[in-house]
Amino acid sequence: MPVPAAGRIHGGEDERAAIRRELVEEIGLDVDPGTVVWTREHVLLLTRRIVRQHESFFLVRVQSHEVAPTIDVAAEDIHGHRWWTLAELDSTEERIAPPNLAELVRSL
Repeated sequence: MPVPAAGRIHGGEDERAAIRRELVEEIGLDVDPGTVVWTREHVLLLTRRIVRQHESFFLVRVQSHEVAPTIDVAAEDIHGHRWWTLAELDSTEERIAPPNLAELVRSL
């Protein structure tokens, strides 16, 4: 499943180092993220201010993985996880980003 480098890039990190750190912190997965498969920029309202955000998506393939965060993810407003099938992404009423995620995954 493509994974956005959702967290902030820390000083001295490049995108690949940041996504690797985020994967370890948020799901306990230490893998080489490979290369960027998509990017997008969008504008959003974040804590009462408008922010232009750049996102990079990496394709990370694993056979299986038990999610085991190494940080307090609730403090980062993460309150659960799940793995999605393409059919579920196609039919969900939930807000997902990017909205065409299933289509993008199929293009890989």
